[in-house]
Amino acid sequence: MSNDHSTAKTREETTSEKQFRIKEDGFWPCLKRDIFVALYLWRLTWKWLTVGWRIRKAHREAQRTGNIYYIDNIMGGGDI
Repeated sequence: MSNDHSTAKTREETTSEKQFRIKEDGFWPCLKRDIFVALYLWRLTWKWLTVGWRIRKAHREAQRTGNIYYIDNIMGGGDI
């Protein structure tokens, strides 16, 4: 087992490391990251709530009309 640290320098950061890791110390970088995380979580929650609402609405409509409900149609990926 060798102590070669060159691989750590060439390893590419993951997306979450690029977005959420603080690269410099201080109050303002921490605050900026915390605000970013709060907005990120808010957007994610909002998207899931709105998509969930669309899915529930479409599912109720399919049940009411007796049609088959394809979730891919709501997400824009269905070709049925």
